[in-house]
Formats: sequence, C-alpha cells, structure tokens
Amino acid sequence: MAEPEFKLQIDRGGAKPTTFNAQKSVPQEVADEIKARRALIHERSRQEDLVPTVVEEADGPREDVESVEFVLPDGRLVVMGPPPGISLTMRILNMGTVAPAKAVLYRVLMCVRELDGVKPEAVVDDITAQKLSNQLGDNAIDVLSAIYQENWPGVRRGDLPKVKKNLRV
Repeated sequence: MAEPEFKLQIDRGGAKPTTFNAQKSVPQEVADEIKARRALIHERSRQEDLVPTVVEEADGPREDVESVEFVLPDGRLVVMGPPPGISLTMRILNMGTVAPAKAVLYRVLMCVRELDGVKPEAVVDDITAQKLSNQLGDNAIDVLSAIYQENWPGVRRGDLPKVKKNLRV
C-alpha cells in the first residue's frame, strides 16, 4: 500500500515544490502507542461524569451599586453605572434585531456616564455605539466589560424569590 503524500507548494520563482511524507516521520510503534493512548482517553471520558459542577455563589445580599469611578489603563477617568429609571433591555430591543454579543456590548456602553468628565453621546443605534466604541478602544471596552460583570452581574440563584408551586389536580 502506498504511503499518503502531502504536497506543499510555495512559489519561489520556479523552484521545485516541497514534498512532505507524514508517515515517514513517525515510526509504526509510536503511532500505535498514540492510538492506544487516545482510545484510553476516549474510554475514560465515556465512563466518567464530565458534566461541570455548579459553582456555589457568594453568600450574602447583592450590593446595590449606583455607579463606579475608575481610571482606565490609558489614564482616562470613567464614571459607569446603569442609567436610573431606564430599562436597558427595552432600549436594546427597540434598536431592532441585535445579536447577543452586540446586546452585551451595548449594555456596557449604555452604562458609561462620563469619560474624562464629558457625558458621551447616548447609544441609540449601531452608529452611536460604534462612535463610543472607537472613542474608548478595545482595551477600555475589555476593562469596562469586566467591571460591569463584577458590579452588576446577572441574576444569581440566591437572588431568586421563594416560589409556591400550585400543582395541577
């Protein structure tokens, strides 16, 4: 049986193409050992329960944070916090069909209250979101996202109210 051959051709002004034979570089014993190890790994994964465990959440009540102030790595001062009395969810929905990743970014951008003492233009569409994103830059957006998640995380299991279930009869 002929060994498979892989060709890599690079244009070097008419030079002969380079040929690589993957089977020649690995002895059969090594290939068999690799196959045996992979089979063992697959068998273990079938036997073990690989479902991630639920991480216990922090005890205690959630802090009701109005806003935070911090300095970005580039030295700009930011005041950040969800706008009072406004549903960010509805504002984002009113912007039209928005991909989930964009919705997360828009939520973070809508929480920027001041950037170096200046109130940014309200994020009301893709254009204003792009303007603020460009003004901030990728590094600042990463910092803002992390601070947003730290101070205004999503609903935790401990935040849910007790419910009484009314079963069907």
